[in-house]
Amino acid sequence: MKPTLLIGVPRVFDRIYAGVYSKVNAGSPIKKFLFNFGYRWKLYYMNQGYAYNKVICSISTLCACPNMPSLGAVM
Repeated sequence: MKPTLLIGVPRVFDRIYAGVYSKVNAGSPIKKFLFNFGYRWKLYYMNQGYAYNKVICSISTLCACPNMPSLGAVM
């Protein structure tokens, strides 16, 4: 099953956010920089109105790879 919609409460999303950022902050400074750069880049273009699937880039995907399986993503 591949869900396309995630329903939850703010507390759940806060725990996911804290878990991801704890893993990012435990990494090297280069990994932190790449993750934050990819996140800001993706957020900027999504705020410009681009669709989610058009915004995904190699930097964003590369930076998120270590954390995606822990969130249930299929890689």
